[in-house]
Amino acid sequence: MSQPFFKHGIETARRRPALAGLLYGMNLIIGLILTVPIYIALSSVTGASGFAANLTNQFDITLWADIMEDAAPAFQALVGQLIWILPVYFLWKVASSVGIIHTLDTSGVRSFWHGVGEYTGKAVLLGLVFLVHLIVLGVGIAIAVVVFGMIWPGEAGVFWIYFVFMPVSFVLGAAVIDMMHDYARMELVIGERPVMESWLSGIRWPFRYGGADTLYVAWFVLAGIILVLPTIIDLNMGGIWLVFLVQQIVLFLRATATVGWFGSEVLFYQTAMAEKEPVLADVEVGLTKSTVG
Repeated sequence: MSQPFFKHGIETARRRPALAGLLYGMNLIIGLILTVPIYIALSSVTGASGFAANLTNQFDITLWADIMEDAAPAFQALVGQLIWILPVYFLWKVASSVGIIHTLDTSGVRSFWHGVGEYTGKAVLLGLVFLVHLIVLGVGIAIAVVVFGMIWPGEAGVFWIYFVFMPVSFVLGAAVIDMMHDYARMELVIGERPVMESWLSGIRWPFRYGGADTLYVAWFVLAGIILVLPTIIDLNMGGIWLVFLVQQIVLFLRATATVGWFGSEVLFYQTAMAEKEPVLADVEVGLTKSTVG
């Protein structure tokens, strides 16, 4: 069932390189805002130690641990900067998502920035609600880890609990929450529903429409392949410029995948709503006839 929607998403990504380029450019700017303070902090620590070149060529956990003992002031300053940097990143991700949904729903008649301006405020409130879901997920996994640790002590238990159960459960849980959030945003933007109604409808989507799950998994796998692509390419022979070029290509591919992903989900949402409307119309006609009779 999800195959036509997946193909539509691929076609959407192919037909909208400008939208992907806009996302790529803004993501690059936001990425610089995030990484430059981190780079400065790390450079000030490793450069002063005299071992920066060693860490660049090969990561040494023992050497890194020794350097970190003297890095407290630099990282305290970094934490202070993250207090404002992370909200900026959250705001951009929220704004960009509703902008994409809005312009794809209107087939480009209304611009990306029109959607950003019209829906970002309500989308931020919706995002904060789903942020609570992530916090609850993290607390639940932490409790489960403690309980499993008491039941299954030893090295084997540590491996399966911390390196298998914890990351897998968090990724799966976060993916479900992210999918709910996607369709809640569509209820907000396309369905023009209030924030809490959009949230309630969004959390029901994975259970009401099975095709939404398979569609999300298909794009999740594709996005995962793009994410790990640089790790399977040997860039050592090309030098720093080849590394930079590959990084930019991957970032553009990620932006393109985002456009295609939302393109698939927007069409799936529109189709589900179109199939639902005739049913509602029949119910209304039936109620009118029974009232008249």
